[in-house]
Amino acid sequence: MLGPYVIPGVVLLAVLGMFAVHDWRRDKSITIEQVDPEKQTYKSVLLRTVKIFAFIVALELLGAGFRPFIDQFIVSLSDLALYLLNMLSAILDNATLAAAEISPKMHPDQIKTVLMSLLISGGMLITGNIPNIVTAGRLKIRFKDWAKFALPLGAGMMVVYYVVSFVLHI
Repeated sequence: MLGPYVIPGVVLLAVLGMFAVHDWRRDKSITIEQVDPEKQTYKSVLLRTVKIFAFIVALELLGAGFRPFIDQFIVSLSDLALYLLNMLSAILDNATLAAAEISPKMHPDQIKTVLMSLLISGGMLITGNIPNIVTAGRLKIRFKDWAKFALPLGAGMMVVYYVVSFVLHI
């Protein structure tokens, strides 16, 4: 359902990233430190697996807890309202929003709206998802620098995807 939208977007962002990262490093004179991978043991891998499983269970419980609210209020929202509401994903974790927001009572177009808006807006700020936090930490990108680049890009992408998906129905 999302492949025709996601794949071209990823390719275009990768090409943009080649040039933006090059300019960012040249302009900022930032050196990227080599990060030593932590030594993995069977115990640490098992512990990480248990933590991930617990996180997924917690997301499922959160979704079940919000289901009456979602079924009563969110399912009846328009595509535009859902799309704009999910810009909260720039601030909140998008996995949590998806778990709390998606309902079996939703129409497939509503689910597409929710997922696309979460995918796009989750990259607009560092706090949008865990990979953003890790990347910013490893590359020493400040919140302000990330936001200066990602907010306008994300807002533009939100407009383009909305027009393509919901106005033109492509």
